[in-house]
Amino acid sequence: MREAGGDALDLSHRAYGDEMAVLLGGIINDLPDLRRLSCKDNRLSDRGISAVLGAVCAPREAPGRLEALDMGSNKLD
Repeated sequence: MREAGGDALDLSHRAYGDEMAVLLGGIINDLPDLRRLSCKDNRLSDRGISAVLGAVCAPREAPGRLEALDMGSNKLD
């Protein structure tokens, strides 16, 4: 999980699925200090992965950018 004032959000191995990934995609731009994100092994399919990647690749209002993203061990259709 995210530490107070930290720049990393580790959501790995939680079996969140696509619904949570879509919600996460909707708030990524509200986390301006986020530099590292792990969604590894969360039963994500193309839908969930697309939601997160779409948000990560969208222009951010804050000057910061994501430097590391781990989406490994998820299902790609």
